[in-house]
Amino acid sequence: MNSPFPIEFQNKEFMVIDKPCGVSCHNGYESVVERLHIGNPDRNFHLVNRLDKDTSGLMMVAFNPEDSAKMQKILADSSTLKEYSAIVRGNVSTDEGFWEEPITDKCEGRKNPLGLKKERIEAKTIWKCVEKNQYFSRLHVEIQTGRQHQIRKHCAYFKHAIIGDKRYGDKKYLHSLQNKYGKIGLQLHCQKMAFMYNGHKVEIFKEPKDQLVLMKRSALQLIY
Repeated sequence: MNSPFPIEFQNKEFMVIDKPCGVSCHNGYESVVERLHIGNPDRNFHLVNRLDKDTSGLMMVAFNPEDSAKMQKILADSSTLKEYSAIVRGNVSTDEGFWEEPITDKCEGRKNPLGLKKERIEAKTIWKCVEKNQYFSRLHVEIQTGRQHQIRKHCAYFKHAIIGDKRYGDKKYLHSLQNKYGKIGLQLHCQKMAFMYNGHKVEIFKEPKDQLVLMKRSALQLIY
């Protein structure tokens, strides 16, 4: 398998890659699917799950439609874990939380991240703070519902927008951060998948190294 992306797990039915920030799943010549095809012109690829263009991390790709359907059912099962790591603005007031504010299943914006009230539907997000300083907090996040931009919307609505979020965050704040730290992509990373597969538990973890570096750099601002 010739892959332009790091392969974190692979068998005969599917593989799990580490998608970088800024790469679309299926739109355009530089998308995940097209880039996989370039190195493997005789193979087909079917996305089992999708990540926003600017979200990095674990993404599952099946090698035929039947296996894609099979793995989609597995990922949709309530026992399956998909955990994200996010660096958000500010210092969260508690160590963990549960957000269940209804949102729409559409792309919205920073002025009204929840969307039109009449179009909002159930959305549940669980989070735990694993690291924080005066400026940022890093959260481990699980979603119990799969709404579009769910984590980004909930974080923005509860006044802790994800760092680097151009759609839901404050553009002036992001510009200020980039003057200090350089270019910053969306700090949202799918870091863990855990699921049952053919009677065995499969657990895949990919540490968000860029986030760890940013947290360390921001903590140093407390000294100077």
